[in-house]
Order: sequence, then C-alpha cells, then structure tokens
Amino acid sequence: MKSCQILLIDDEDDIRETLTTLLNMNGYTVTALPDGPSAIEEVKKEKYQMVITDLMLPEMNGIDIIKNIKEVDPDIQCIVITGYATVSTAVEAMKAGAFD
Repeated sequence: MKSCQILLIDDEDDIRETLTTLLNMNGYTVTALPDGPSAIEEVKKEKYQMVITDLMLPEMNGIDIIKNIKEVDPDIQCIVITGYATVSTAVEAMKAGAFD
C-alpha cells in the first residue's frame, strides 16, 4: 500500500469522485474538496505529500491555490489539471510551484 496522502481540489463532483476512486484503487489516501479556501485550511491542519488541483475554480484559481499552499508547506508536490491549457498558464503554474 502506498503511503501518499493526496489532497484533490475540483469543483466538479464527477471529476472529484472519479479521480478519488482511481487514486484509492491504486493505494493512495485522498481527501477531496470543492474549493481553494477549504483546501488551504486543510493543508494547515493535515500533512499531505501531494496536491492535485483544477486550474479553473470559482472562488480561487489553481495557481493561487498552489501559491497559498506552498506558503504553508513548501515541500508539497503540486499538480494542476485543466481542460483550458495554454503554454502561458502552464509556465505560470510551474513558476507557482506546480510539478513539471
């Protein structure tokens, strides 16, 4: 069993449920949340090895989420997922600390 604790952030229920199921089936422990502010509070309370966040979220975008989470835990690995990819957003995400 893998010991990686993953925090998943996506506002779409179907995406959260599907990714949580797939990651759980592969031995990961997942906490899934619908928004950035609750995710930032969660990282302050619990230790995670990885964050997977959607880029386009209603209250706070994925890049701002990564910046805030990295302030709390600079060692956490971050992955941004999106259906709206551009080179500039990919570069911006990596500058914010997303895994390349």
